[in-house]
Amino acid sequence: MAYIGFAPVGKPLTSNDLVDGIVTEAKLGSLAVTAGKIGAGAIIEAKIGSDAVTLTKIANASVTAPKIANANVLTSEIKLDAIRSTLIAPLENLQEDASITGTALDDPTNIDLLNNSVVYCTAAADTNFAVNFRGDGSTPLNSIMTTGNSISAAVMVTSTGSAYYINAVKVDGSAITPKVQGGSAIDAGNANSIDVYLFTIIKTGDAAFTILESQTQFA
Repeated sequence: MAYIGFAPVGKPLTSNDLVDGIVTEAKLGSLAVTAGKIGAGAIIEAKIGSDAVTLTKIANASVTAPKIANANVLTSEIKLDAIRSTLIAPLENLQEDASITGTALDDPTNIDLLNNSVVYCTAAADTNFAVNFRGDGSTPLNSIMTTGNSISAAVMVTSTGSAYYINAVKVDGSAITPKVQGGSAIDAGNANSIDVYLFTIIKTGDAAFTILESQTQFA
């Protein structure tokens, strides 16, 4: 028999004596419900208040990779100097993509830096030519660099008996006069050699670039 009021004197009150739903929130004392009174898995997501789970309530090493949504860890969430070389795949830390072509380079030759920053032409050059640095065929380099950014690139030119060379430098189709190592403009290539041209492209403003250039002979 369930009692609405008090149980008869001398008879202990059991759970069977309580009408379903009769114990309301107001009848529970503060801090009356302890951990031992909560069934395993009884607290569901809907019962957890917004911002209720704070840092101190999360055990060390308890957040695993499957619990982190894709693209949810931002640069601002990574501690300065937290990523060491040992955490980067070994070859990714050492290698970069190179475009190797067996066809003489065109004038101009487009260097698509979104794809690679190293171009090696194994065929002998048959003319002097300009290089044009860009993001790719539909992306200007200016749109992917911010002021103060720099990008390095290398172009390797093979010559046989006739020595051709890079005679102009462009970014997004606009000519830029580079600052050349040693101070003298490059006006010749080296016969029977591979000439390696190194470029450092520094964005100094909107559509404004400083380019440093060097030429080194390998034979």
